[in-house]
Amino acid sequence: MRYLIPVMILFSLTIPSVTTAQAPSNEWDIGWESDDEVEIMILDSSYNFNLVIEFWVDNSRPVPANIEFVVETNEDFTVDDPGSTSVDANTNESFEITITGSGLDELNELIDARAQHYDIVTLTANLMVGEQSSDSKEIEKKVQFSPVYQFTYPSIDDVKADMKAGTDKEVTIEIANKGNVDDAIKRIQFSFKGCPQMDYQLVSGLQTGTVISDKTSGVIKLLSPSSHPDKTCTFEVSTVSEGSNLGYVGSFTFDVDAPEKVSNNDGNSGDTNTENTENSAAEDNSLPFVPFSLSILSVIFAAFVRR
Repeated sequence: MRYLIPVMILFSLTIPSVTTAQAPSNEWDIGWESDDEVEIMILDSSYNFNLVIEFWVDNSRPVPANIEFVVETNEDFTVDDPGSTSVDANTNESFEITITGSGLDELNELIDARAQHYDIVTLTANLMVGEQSSDSKEIEKKVQFSPVYQFTYPSIDDVKADMKAGTDKEVTIEIANKGNVDDAIKRIQFSFKGCPQMDYQLVSGLQTGTVISDKTSGVIKLLSPSSHPDKTCTFEVSTVSEGSNLGYVGSFTFDVDAPEKVSNNDGNSGDTNTENTENSAAEDNSLPFVPFSLSILSVIFAAFVRR
């Protein structure tokens, strides 16, 4: 009997440890596969994107984990997530979230991408027991559109530069940034087509290295020599983007009027008047016309009178 009490005490001490060892662990976790702070939504030629974000679920429990996923992001995006799944005991599994959408706003213009991020994707994982959530974990990922670089010449078709030979004219040229990030002019060139005699002078703006957030402008002076013929000319502006290294060309046409000339009809009229004047003067200076027969009779009559 005296040995029974110590044995019972030892047995009672072993019960909690056995119970603890048999109790299921609540250790489970989720995380992103990529350590990138911002995921880039790469825009295609139509400015649409298809972004796949991978994440993992680690279940260190001795029993399977039934998990339901909820993804929150921009309401204009379409999200495809795993919905719900069962992760086996003591396993780590990977899953994907697919987000699709457009980089254009309601005005069909590119959404600005100058900020650090455009939106945040929030993933919530709920550990389900039956139909109830017993635990939940949440992770976030920033997303941003890929940069788009694009130059345009918004008012170049409206430039009025008709001029007369021997004069000059100043015109204003605008360059607009239609991309979604800041850009700069890497290279800019001006040229004429069809009028090699024309020349130009850069008055202001439109310099290499100019940063364009929205738009920039400059003044060009067109110079026409006095000998320029009647002709329709084309002036071209060619710029290269610093961001994309792509070139963009804008142009406008204008007419050059040659110096005034005396018409052929006026010249002929002058010649006729001169000829008439000369003939009239000749007639005024000549002697009156006397017939030959009358001259003979006058000689005979004079001889007879003398005899």
